[in-house]
Amino acid sequence: MLQLKTATLTQKNSESTRMLAVQEEILEKELGEIQKVLLAMQEQQQKQLELILAIGKTGKLWENK
Repeated sequence: MLQLKTATLTQKNSESTRMLAVQEEILEKELGEIQKVLLAMQEQQQKQLELILAIGKTGKLWENK
């Protein structure tokens, strides 16, 4: 009887471990996608800041003329 309980617990533990491994893989993929989106957003912000600075410099040139 004890061997059956041990075998059952071992089986459940193995299944749980496999499920956790699958969930980990999914989360790692999702994290990778989130990181790509955040990087793209950072790059977009950088371009916007560069554009704002360029516009500001152009405005100062017009003021000086």
